[in-house]
Amino acid sequence: MSEPTVGLPNAETPEVRPESAEQRPSPEQAQAESGVARERAAEDVSEERDESRDAAVEAGAAAERRAKRAEIVRPPDEVGVKIERALEDNLWDVYVGLPDPFRTTFKTMGEDTARLIRAQLVRAHVHASKIHALVHKWLKKIPGVNWAFLLQESKIKTDVFLRLAQWIASKSQ
Repeated sequence: MSEPTVGLPNAETPEVRPESAEQRPSPEQAQAESGVARERAAEDVSEERDESRDAAVEAGAAAERRAKRAEIVRPPDEVGVKIERALEDNLWDVYVGLPDPFRTTFKTMGEDTARLIRAQLVRAHVHASKIHALVHKWLKKIPGVNWAFLLQESKIKTDVFLRLAQWIASKSQ
């Protein structure tokens, strides 16, 4: 076996030839070419910034549209009012005792819970366990709540919602 010789070109390594003086760019040409390359890179960066700015503007506009949709106040219907009243029952003292920032959070979570309960109540088959879980989860957000109070209130409110579901079913027939 013959050993490969170092420095000889073969099929795997390309042949490197030194550039002649005529092929090398002059220092002025090299500077001009690097300046053009820098300008192109700066243009690319500015285009990327413009694109990211446009994306941010579009995202902001979408957020504003969502906020406007959320601000639309729908008149409360009879079922919605009954659901909210059932959730509020026996909780006024607890609600007043909450700190202000948490009070608004608790209120929005209660509104979301009422919306989810309404969705459960209008179904053909009402799942008491799902309604109980929604109420229980919402009441657990109260800081320092007694577990016995939590279970008792969630059970009472679930029973109220089940009676409301029967009322809705009889009303629709």
